Amino acid sequence: MLPTNTLPILQLLFQQLLSLVHKCVYHKAKLPMIFHDYFPLNERKYSYDTRNKLNFHLYSVNTTFGQ
Repeated sequence: MLPTNTLPILQLLFQQLLSLVHKCVYHKAKLPMIFHDYFPLNERKYSYDTRNKLNFHLYSVNTTFGQ
């Protein structure tokens, strides 16, 4: 079998996810409206300044169904 110049499956998945995050942050106009709020920043969630306001807001899941 000849070697191919592709990434392993998990790295391909990670690359696709990061590509989606990049488009959501920097190129929202190129995406459908449903993707615009997939990765909100902390500054949109809180009305006060925090040192982490430019980080992505991480949701916590408290049920086994959500995990």
